[in-house]
Amino acid sequence: MQAWRKFASLSIYPKLVLTFLLVLSPMYIIGWRMNSEGSKTVEKEITDSLQSRTSMYMNMLEFDLGRVISLLQEYLNDDDLLKLTSSSEVMTEIEKMQAQLGLKKRLDILKRSSKFVENASAFIPVMNRTISANDNIFTALDRDQMQALTQSTNRFESPFLVWHDRIFISLPYPDPAVSSSKEPVFLLTVEISKRELAEELNKLTSEGGGAVLSGNRIPWTVSGTGHEEEGAQILHEIAGLNGRAAAETPSAETPSAEAPSVDAPSVDALSADPPPADSPDEPAIRSVKLGDLPYTVVSQPSSSLGMTLYMYLPSKRVNASLDTYRSWFNALSLVMVVVVLLFAYMIYLIIHQPLKKLVRSFRRVEQGHFDQEVHYSLRDEFGYLYSQFNGMVKRLNVLVHEVYEQQFRARSAELRHLQAQINPHFLYNSYFILYRMAMLNDNDNIVYFTKHLGEYFEYITRDGMEDVPLGSEVKHARTYAEIQSFRFAGRIRVEFGDPPESAADLPVPRLILQPLIENCYNHGLTDKGKGGWIRVTFERRDRAVLICVEDNGGEMDAAKLLDMQTLLLEREQPPERCGLVNIHRRLRIQYGEPGGMTLEIGEEKGLKVTMILPETPAKPGTGSEPVRIAANRPPVIPAGSV
Repeated sequence: MQAWRKFASLSIYPKLVLTFLLVLSPMYIIGWRMNSEGSKTVEKEITDSLQSRTSMYMNMLEFDLGRVISLLQEYLNDDDLLKLTSSSEVMTEIEKMQAQLGLKKRLDILKRSSKFVENASAFIPVMNRTISANDNIFTALDRDQMQALTQSTNRFESPFLVWHDRIFISLPYPDPAVSSSKEPVFLLTVEISKRELAEELNKLTSEGGGAVLSGNRIPWTVSGTGHEEEGAQILHEIAGLNGRAAAETPSAETPSAEAPSVDAPSVDALSADPPPADSPDEPAIRSVKLGDLPYTVVSQPSSSLGMTLYMYLPSKRVNASLDTYRSWFNALSLVMVVVVLLFAYMIYLIIHQPLKKLVRSFRRVEQGHFDQEVHYSLRDEFGYLYSQFNGMVKRLNVLVHEVYEQQFRARSAELRHLQAQINPHFLYNSYFILYRMAMLNDNDNIVYFTKHLGEYFEYITRDGMEDVPLGSEVKHARTYAEIQSFRFAGRIRVEFGDPPESAADLPVPRLILQPLIENCYNHGLTDKGKGGWIRVTFERRDRAVLICVEDNGGEMDAAKLLDMQTLLLEREQPPERCGLVNIHRRLRIQYGEPGGMTLEIGEEKGLKVTMILPETPAKPGTGSEPVRIAANRPPVIPAGSV
């Protein structure tokens, strides 16, 4: 109670600060807990990723080298090898050569079976020869090498032998461990490519880290290129953690063909036991120090190959993302305190609620609610502000209605004006045709012609209708085409499709299709002496009807299209006789941006105009939108025509 009294006696600013801190403290605690748990999760995912990489690499080595060992064991029963070792004395030179070449071919196959195989060889003492995949000739037997690689080893612990700092997998026959024979009949060996191992280790590691392979029983090591010294130091530290002596020599149970060939500083590390884990081949992770720099080391042992893969990274690189998160969280904590102080001070200075109410009213006016009125009972500055706001809204309401009515009248007047500009300019040609038929006493064609001419004038003189069904507009265009067929008989034919039945009653502006056909006669096909055609097709697509009018004038190019587009984009009143420009403007007034016409070059370099008639007219105020040119889509350009 007393604490509450002390709090109540404070000024407003300390109250606001303490209140905000109290309100934000639960969220801060939850955020801190989430950040802590997230850091642990990220750390675990990073270590799991490192372990997964080492495990995947070791599995790849086990699979690759296991396949090589299996092939090597299968070669014990090779026919050519058995012939050379058991009956070479009775074989002719040709038979020997054929057997040796066959054996060398299979040794080549063994070498190519894995990129980690440097060479594959067969030592045959009875012939005093060595057959190798890398040598084009059969060399003399190197008895020192054969003796070194014939030593008995426990191949279940490690299949490798080391000779002259080279790693081998050897298979003597018969095995000295189970035979009393001093010298095997033959020896098959595979030399492991340390260069390929080093390149693969370089691919495994990240920037700033490295990787090293080490034998568990026989002292050999392979490090990534450029990381030899660093890898040896890592192995020394691991050996120290395992309780190994700094200078331990190999025992009799872990023979090596030539132990001194391995660098002395790393002997202790090479024979180190793999780190303890739940199972022999489970990866483990630990930390070591090289000087003052801590490293995270992930080890992956292989019981089948008798070796361990160590991948190491500087701990600061492993934990870089975690340190970044911690730094951001500390910065967030500091920013939160500063924001609370500033926000409390701002609220202290500003009267929040009256302004909030006024802003809400402005937003409703912005949404179009011009009947908005705010009430304020006090007679202070906010009362005056609210009173002026109410007066402004009332005045806006009056002005908006006036402007809307003016725009509606102007739109209707422009529509009638554009429609009135499209007049039948071919009237005198029709009368000349009628005159010639009368002179020829062609009464049948006179009846047919005057019927179509009457229907034509009946349609264009209907001033009371702004919109007509699409079917009526198409019928009028057909009538116009029939009339023109008398004038251009033998020169121009018209192919007229049928509109979709579902769109026959679609209301469209009057006199929009016939001027497109008229444009083909007056501009597109003017110079066509014969073979001219006009094609009218209909298509329904994406809630709109598309009417395509195309001719084969043969003179349309991209430059003319751009000229037409320039005229179409002019915002001023189009000149007289610009029929297609007027149609385009009428469609934009009627339908807004979705309506209008597109222009492209036809299949025979004529003009192809596509008129788009959406099923839904434009909302008030959206018509007559400016046209945007698709600059990267030639030769198709939104356009009208002249």
